[in-house]
Amino acid sequence: MVGIYDHRAGVFHLAGANEAGLPLYLIGAGIGGRGMRPIAGDWDGNGTDTIGLYDPGTAQFYLANDLTRSGPIVAFPFGEPGRAQIPVAGDWDGDGRVTVGLYSAASAAFRLRDSLSEGEADVIVALGVHGKEWIPLAGDWNGDGRSTVGVYSPTAGRFLLRNSLTGGEGEIALEFGPRIPELLPVAGDWDGDGKDSIGLYDPLTGVFLLRSALTSGAAETEFTLRSEGLGSLPVAGNWGAG
Repeated sequence: MVGIYDHRAGVFHLAGANEAGLPLYLIGAGIGGRGMRPIAGDWDGNGTDTIGLYDPGTAQFYLANDLTRSGPIVAFPFGEPGRAQIPVAGDWDGDGRVTVGLYSAASAAFRLRDSLSEGEADVIVALGVHGKEWIPLAGDWNGDGRSTVGVYSPTAGRFLLRNSLTGGEGEIALEFGPRIPELLPVAGDWDGDGKDSIGLYDPLTGVFLLRSALTSGAAETEFTLRSEGLGSLPVAGNWGAG
């Protein structure tokens, strides 16, 4: 399912289904701010995804292991404070636990870590596509239990996805969605087939466009979760039964 993070209120709105309606969860992050970047993943391997935030100014991750925020927050630094980096989340080593990574547009490289702790990157993946217009995403595109990476260009409406954590341009290339600069990519298993696929979120209208096939084409699902304006950022995950 999808969700959004409204940095102005510091609140996550998480959908119970990929359709219009009230959020399944409304969660105050407690550490919100304009520069915070949201992520989601199964940090403890219990089969349910939860939320997290990354602060580029301090290079600090804050991850919650439950959707009530009653449990402890996992906090650790990764990356360089003040550097323009975008967080991603995925199970890079296939151990059933999602960990984190960072993408730098300047180097067109992902730096991925296999544990939720301070340290250097365990894997570095350079995609070979440069430019600030490319936005990172991550997912298990082939259903092998390991997440890999990709990038999206709003100006070209183009996704480039890798099926392995090795350098090079996308092994999967496809075009999806309108060419609108504000659109943001999102990835998730929309149809429950064990493979992640792609989607787009328009923060101007609150509309999600989802496609289950990793091929060029039109959206198979379209709905409005919540219209928040240009402050909101998308997330996706299996939030459980509520």
